[in-house]
This record gives sequence, structure tokens and C-alpha cells, in this order.
Amino acid sequence: METITASWGGLAVSHEHVSATTTVLTVVGEADVYTSPTLRVALVNVIEQGHVQLVVDLTDCESMDSTGLGVLVGALKRTRALGGTLVCVKGEPSLMKMFRITGLTRVFAFHDSVAQAEASLPLRAAGIDVASTPGPAAAVRPVDGPSAPQHPEFCPGLELSEEEPAEQDGHSALLAVSGCLCRNTAAGLRERIRDLAERGSTRLLVDLNGLGHLDGPGLGVLVGGLKLLRSKDGTLALAVAEPRILKVLRLTGLVKIFDIHGAAPEAPRPPARAA
Repeated sequence: METITASWGGLAVSHEHVSATTTVLTVVGEADVYTSPTLRVALVNVIEQGHVQLVVDLTDCESMDSTGLGVLVGALKRTRALGGTLVCVKGEPSLMKMFRITGLTRVFAFHDSVAQAEASLPLRAAGIDVASTPGPAAAVRPVDGPSAPQHPEFCPGLELSEEEPAEQDGHSALLAVSGCLCRNTAAGLRERIRDLAERGSTRLLVDLNGLGHLDGPGLGVLVGGLKLLRSKDGTLALAVAEPRILKVLRLTGLVKIFDIHGAAPEAPRPPARAA
């Protein structure tokens, strides 16, 4: 079995095809905004080759920011849409803390070893619903149906506008997002969320009802924003009624992570978390 390795900066990603549909990807180093494209390319290439049962070994991954998390979420979405899945091997405690803070331990199945992770895949490959199975795998449910909408040929860009929040308490904010939230535009939303947090707006409602497209990098920014605001005793909720965007959130399991409401004016302000 051939092992193929790609590296950039402080990150190295190698993958080994262990069967016709199963691949183990090993992540070594730091997956951040600068190096995560290497991880994304490796995952996309493997999936496009038909290997949709993936084990991502994070044993030697030193750190991962919201960009890296977004890459993994996007890969999980791709594999599920093709009838497969993505499971992970646990990393260092500091890395696992990142997954816990963002709630992604309820999205990804984590295992103690590569062998254990590989052993969990045949059930999913056979199409068995393991949602009721005891243990970490209970958080993952295979998804049938067509894949999420593809990125439009012409990216319309992203528009952000701050609107009057329902509560005038100095900590609540309403941010309307419209257009395309993708790898080309996600950085703009990330910076706006950081700016709001620095201004003390730690209870944020992001209105996605004007969004036409949402993919992995955009999801990563939303997850990173949730982590940032939770660290400041706040939170981030989503207002979304558009079926296509809801589908993306369901496919990635993020409906279990975010508080999701319908139209923004009707959405309650996200409550602050206890310190």
C-alpha cells in the first residue's frame, strides 16, 4: 500500500488506501489558516478518487484552528453525500479541547486508535444507521440523497450588514449575511465577528436568510465564531429558513451545535453562557 505525503509550512498530510473505498489520512503538525489548504486538497483528492470511508488520524496533530475544523466539516459533508463517512482518531488533550468547545465531538466519531476507527467503518459502508449504537459513533448518522449545492461558477461575493438587535443591552448584535459564504469570502465574516467581539457584542445572531451558498470554509468561520464568543461567555446563534442552507447544516450535523431560528426578527437573542 503506497503512502502519499504532502506538506506545507508546519503541516504534513499523508494518506494510505487500505481498501477499495477506505483511506487513512495522517495529520502531523499545525492546521491553521495558512496550512489548512494542504489538508483540504488531500481530502478532496482522496474523495474524488472514490475513497469515501475516511479515517483522519489526529494523533500527531499539534493544533487546529477554525479553518482546519471547517476543512474537516466540509470533508464530512462530502463523504456523507456520497454514502460514506469520516471518523477521527483522538489527538492530544489540547486539540480535543478545541473539538469539545465547538461542540464538534457531537458531530465527529472519535476513536482511540486507527484500528478501532477502521473497524467502525463497515457498519457505515453497509448503510446501517448507527445513531443508536452506544459510544462515540452514536453522534454520526449517514446521510442519503444528492450532494449539497456546488459553488456557483461566478461568485457574487459576500455582503455584511449590522442591524438593530431586538435587545438593546450593549452585548447583543444582529449581523445579516447575504451572497456567497465560501473560501473566497469567509475571511470577511471572520474579521467582522472578531470586531464585534472586541466591541463587547458577545451575543450574536447571524442572519443567513440572504445567503445563496454556504460551504466548508464558511462553516469553519461560523464554528470558529461560536468558539470565540463562548470563550467570552457569549454565544452565536443562526437565523436561517432557506432550505438549501438548512440542508448543508443538517448534512454536517451542525444543527446540533448551533441554536437555529427562522426569520431574524422572530429569533430570540442567544443567551449568554454561564462562566
